[in-house]
Amino acid sequence: MSTSGWRGSCSSGSGNLTIDRSVLKRSSHDRHEDREWLIPLALGLLALGLRLPGLDTGLWNDEIAAIIQSFRTSFPANLSEFRGDNKHPLYALLAHASLVMFGETAWAIRLPSLLFGVASVPMLYWLARPLVGRREAISAALLLAVSYHHVWFSQSARGYSALLFFALLTTHQLLGMLRRSDRRAAIAFAICIALGTYAHLTFVFFVFTQFVVALVALAWPARGTVRPDWRLVLLPFVVGGIISAALHYPMLQPMLDYFTQPSDQTEVSSPAWAVAEGIRVLRAGFGDAFGLAVVALAIAAPIGLAGVITWFRRDRDVALIIVLAPLAIIAGAALGRGTMYPRFFFVLGGFFVLLVVRGAFATGAWLAQWPKGASDDARTTRGERLAMAAVGVLILASLASLPREWSVPKQDFEGPLAMVQQQKAPGDQVAVADVTAAVYLLYYRLPWTRVKTVADFDALRQQGKVWFIYTFPRYLDLYDPALAAHVDADCKEQAVFPATLGGGEVIVCTMDAIAPAT
Repeated sequence: MSTSGWRGSCSSGSGNLTIDRSVLKRSSHDRHEDREWLIPLALGLLALGLRLPGLDTGLWNDEIAAIIQSFRTSFPANLSEFRGDNKHPLYALLAHASLVMFGETAWAIRLPSLLFGVASVPMLYWLARPLVGRREAISAALLLAVSYHHVWFSQSARGYSALLFFALLTTHQLLGMLRRSDRRAAIAFAICIALGTYAHLTFVFFVFTQFVVALVALAWPARGTVRPDWRLVLLPFVVGGIISAALHYPMLQPMLDYFTQPSDQTEVSSPAWAVAEGIRVLRAGFGDAFGLAVVALAIAAPIGLAGVITWFRRDRDVALIIVLAPLAIIAGAALGRGTMYPRFFFVLGGFFVLLVVRGAFATGAWLAQWPKGASDDARTTRGERLAMAAVGVLILASLASLPREWSVPKQDFEGPLAMVQQQKAPGDQVAVADVTAAVYLLYYRLPWTRVKTVADFDALRQQGKVWFIYTFPRYLDLYDPALAAHVDADCKEQAVFPATLGGGEVIVCTMDAIAPAT
């Protein structure tokens, strides 16, 4: 007797049933494939669970400015208004819709960022799965899911988590165009690069990198691939550019007016500051503990280098994106308004994770060669365990930083407000300047006094004791060096309200009253 997949035989007094193991393996493989969707679902749920705590903490300066300038603005007006680079057009439309539906709360205006952030975790898995296999793809997505920096931007009402999502999605589509001549991927690619640039103009630098990768693929197809149809590869860039231009056209003139003006932030947002701030941000991502950060970075640096090498061996197109995209962003920012912020590189967060994880597995495989004499299977298992251990250290280090992200506001403007209102005596004056002036006078609509010069301070002090609230001391120094020096010398610090935003601590100090001038 025999049926498909089974072989049976009977002999005198005994029976033997032989199972076709290849069929069982195929059956097991099919079951794994059928349940494949459970992996990105679980990763997405994990990402959501790590991003809900702290979602409703105090708003920071750029979020408040965006509420005033664009989130409260009606849908038609949002399409045409551009008051500066704090306007992220796509996010402004989504945040306005969320605000209308759920009210003007912190969690409501951050909801679009949360959704993009959560979606980018399974998107990284889908991008990595055919490139490096299930185990590495899960490791990369897990590392992104627990990333302090990714959680931070997923809880910020800005367009950066959307940038990361579109970077991963468009790269997935680009590879479909190059490898499979996928027409649907080409159409989706054109639409998504337009949406990415509408989320933030710096996405243009990433699209330029993808364009270079496409040209390289056309001129020198990667080993094992055929030259793609040039029309299917290049036309989506043209169509995407046209769609992007159409989206930006209603606000084109104010955009040109803004970007043709020199930036007043070049002194405080210089490349040197960006490097120092980048180091601080990396430390914060490992619990802000210097020793833990050193250990984590000591692990990440060499395996990152190994990752670059092995990515070129494994997938040239992805490797080119990893190497060229940071250079394009640096050059674009330098040739643009000359300012540099570490957040410009957040768009590459998924690729940095892929780099580190690939390097961990490559390093583990290299170390597993010793001791000699072990079987291939044993070396493979040992290498994977070493890689998982290294990734595990990075995951634990990042997890250590999350409690502070959940409990400490990005910037605390409500704490100083409550303190001053509770402690100031009748006749005391309250002064604000620069950033805090916009926050407390325009957003909270308080009857406090904006000071611009030392003379303004002295005039207030003649009326009584002065409570002064300020933040970003380096910005205050740029705003008016004499005013900043006056505050440093004469204002007695009463409280410092911590922030996860670099330099965003809000400081409350007081100046005693002086006699009126005669």
